[in-house]
Amino acid sequence: AADAIVAVGTGVAGMREYRNDIRARATAAGRNPDDIKLMFCVSPVVAPTEEEARAEVQRLVSTDSYIEKQLVGISSNTEIDFKQ
Repeated sequence: AADAIVAVGTGVAGMREYRNDIRARATAAGRNPDDIKLMFCVSPVVAPTEEEARAEVQRLVSTDSYIEKQLVGISSNTEIDFKQ
């Protein structure tokens, strides 16, 4: 049974939905949902407009090194080597 979950953030609504699902599953399994810690890894992109921010996200995710860079960042935050 998990005491902590590290997940990728998919927007506020998606993170809320995931959290609610985890809490419901914990309750169904007879666990206190407050005992399960949930951490979302997010990579905010700031730009003058939402359109520019979305364009920058698209540019970033289309690079060959995107996944590797994300794994390095998550590994750095959690001290777990996700590149293995």
